Amino acid sequence: MTGTDEGIFVILTNLVNKKEGELREYWKDIFLAEDNDPSFEDAELEIADYVDDKSDNRKLLHLALRKSLDDEELASELPEGIRRIASCEPVDYKINATELEIRVSLLLAMSLLKEAKRSLSVQDVKNSIAWFGHVSFWAGVHVAAYSAQQRDWQRLDKAAEARRRTDPKQAAKQNVRDCWEVWRQKPEQYKSKSAFARAMLDKYEELGSQRVIERWCKEWESEPS
Repeated sequence: MTGTDEGIFVILTNLVNKKEGELREYWKDIFLAEDNDPSFEDAELEIADYVDDKSDNRKLLHLALRKSLDDEELASELPEGIRRIASCEPVDYKINATELEIRVSLLLAMSLLKEAKRSLSVQDVKNSIAWFGHVSFWAGVHVAAYSAQQRDWQRLDKAAEARRRTDPKQAAKQNVRDCWEVWRQKPEQYKSKSAFARAMLDKYEELGSQRVIERWCKEWESEPS
């Protein structure tokens, strides 16, 4: 490579590594580490198992993920392992079109990132740049869909707050929040969010879902102190 190409290669390598870190953080927003949800590494392994040394499969995977987004349902052509990850059903709500877009666009960005890294490994700067552009686009699609979902949930939260005084579930949620605040000060009370959620569900049966309580904990943890 020329000196210019070497400089671009270094910059691109840093950008790819940074983007991978961003995708990992996105993954944490949609899957809970304490549950049996698939990890980022699980998805990486499923993608690698399907596409490594199989150039035709790389194209088929990208097409199947794009088809899933266009049709708003998982394409039958998706490999079983990737389909299982994309369709991992939360306990407390159904996967709708927005949730599917969030998951599939992230998986697509991950699969394209693998191609960018593959090109970098052979110092193919031109193709690395092209692949990285695709990664950035689909990561942007993921962020937009996730942001839309969060806005929808915020609107629902505001409506729920208006019903809180007359709705026993909303009152129970506030009580759980109070217990969570105490737990934060005395972490020895419960070993994990799962243990805390189980205890709260035993106390407030009207909530009906441990997974819901765990998600509340995650939301509260992310609030500025």
